[in-house]
Amino acid sequence: NNVTSRIAVGTRPQQGDFGFTFGASIAEMSELVDDDLDIRGFPLMSFKYYLTDNLELRLNTQSYAKSKSIQGSLLNQVGVEDKVEKESFVRFMPGVQYHFASSNLFDTYGGLGIIIGSEKNQVVTSEKTSITGHYTINRMAKNTFVTGFNTNFRLQAFLADLPIALGVEASIRGLKHSNLQYENT
Repeated sequence: NNVTSRIAVGTRPQQGDFGFTFGASIAEMSELVDDDLDIRGFPLMSFKYYLTDNLELRLNTQSYAKSKSIQGSLLNQVGVEDKVEKESFVRFMPGVQYHFASSNLFDTYGGLGIIIGSEKNQVVTSEKTSITGHYTINRMAKNTFVTGFNTNFRLQAFLADLPIALGVEASIRGLKHSNLQYENT
C-alpha cells in the first residue's frame, strides 16, 4: 500500500489574522549576561494585523533601561569615586511588511517603518575624600525626543501545525535625537 498522508509544517497567518512577536537584539542578549549591568524592561514586541495574505501592518514597541556602576579610588587623594551611568528609552514603531512567499515552511518578508519615542541618559559621579570628609556629586542628564526609520528583512519558519514561527530578522535603523547635550541637574 502507498502512504497518502502529508507532512504538515506550520500554519501561516492569512488575511484578517492577528499576530504577536517578541525578540531581543544581539546587543541586548549580550547585556543580559553582563554581571556589571542592571537591566529592566521588555524586549521588542510586535503586534501584527494581516491586511492581506501578503501585507502585514505592524506596531512595534519597546521599553528598555540599563544602568552600570563603576567604583574606584581617587587619584592623589585617599577616597573613593563612584560613577553610575543610566540609559532608558521607550519607542513605538509603526510599519508595514510585505511577505514575498506564501509558503508554510519558509516565509521571507521585508518592511519599512518609522520610529517615535523618547530617550533619557544620566551620569552621576560622586567623590568621597576620607581624610577631609569632603563630598562632591555631579549629575548630568540628557532627555531627548527620538524620530527615525527602520528597514528590515526576515526569514521565518512556521512550526508544527500551530501558528508559531521561529525566525531571524536583520534591521537597519536611523535615529535623530532632538537634544544631544547633557545638562547639570
